[in-house]
Amino acid sequence: MRRFWPLLLLFAILLVAIVAQQARMPEKQTVLSSPERIISLAPSLTEIAFALGLGNKLVGVTRYCNYPPAAKTLPRIGSFLDPNFDAIVQLQPDLVLLLENNPRIIKQLHQLDIATLAVNNETLLDIDNAINKISQPTHTTQQANMLRTTIHDVITGIQQQVADQEKPRVLIVISRDGDSGPITNRYIAGHHDFYDDLIQLAGGINAFPDNKIAIPSLSAEGLLQLNPDIIIELFPAADEHPFNLQKISQQWQQLHQISPLTAVQNNQVHIIEADYTTIPGPRLPLLLKEMARLIHPNLKWDAS
Repeated sequence: MRRFWPLLLLFAILLVAIVAQQARMPEKQTVLSSPERIISLAPSLTEIAFALGLGNKLVGVTRYCNYPPAAKTLPRIGSFLDPNFDAIVQLQPDLVLLLENNPRIIKQLHQLDIATLAVNNETLLDIDNAINKISQPTHTTQQANMLRTTIHDVITGIQQQVADQEKPRVLIVISRDGDSGPITNRYIAGHHDFYDDLIQLAGGINAFPDNKIAIPSLSAEGLLQLNPDIIIELFPAADEHPFNLQKISQQWQQLHQISPLTAVQNNQVHIIEADYTTIPGPRLPLLLKEMARLIHPNLKWDAS
């Protein structure tokens, strides 16, 4: 059965982050040096832990943690939004990795005398800081430095390639209402998340002008008025969403019949379907590379 969880999870986490921005963080607990039993409460943090060589110390992950494949074999403890605290206690962790935009969960874990390490992953800088922060108590700073250098090298290389190019207006669609009938609603990337960072690094400009709305929602009329140069729709892996991508493409063609859309007219409506499109973790350079190729197809890109 096809599922829609990755986009819904990302959307929910972004909403929680907005609500929690002004919330007071619970009192911090001392993190045990060299923790041996770690639980991850977010797919992005699971990927970071594995990338740092901590896979053998992970004893529990969320139901959404499916990468790398080894993560699928670990015990499931619910999700970021509704963790199973009984299951967490039974696993006897000495550290729980989670996102700092849910202080309620952090407080409950502290009440259970479970140490937490909370990080942010809303922007690329946050992700870089999260890698560094997780590496410190786990004594994986060398692995973290190598991982961060690899990510930075990809970013720098793409920035250099697109530096002298014109910057088209790019619309990133992160969630949608359906694939049948005309377009009625699209949720797009605003100016306060890693997607906006990727647009800029890939040599584009976020087509949505208002930087006050974190997760803009646009009707068909709003999309026509915005009229971006490039449209990129993001989907997780094929078995993790319920949409027919051919119908999604047809929806844009139908909208173009109502009023001309520059992106449709110039064949600049693209779909990226991959399991890393919704995970703000170490694999974001893969998404950055794909976006850069789509935004600047005139450049010579290597095959990697």
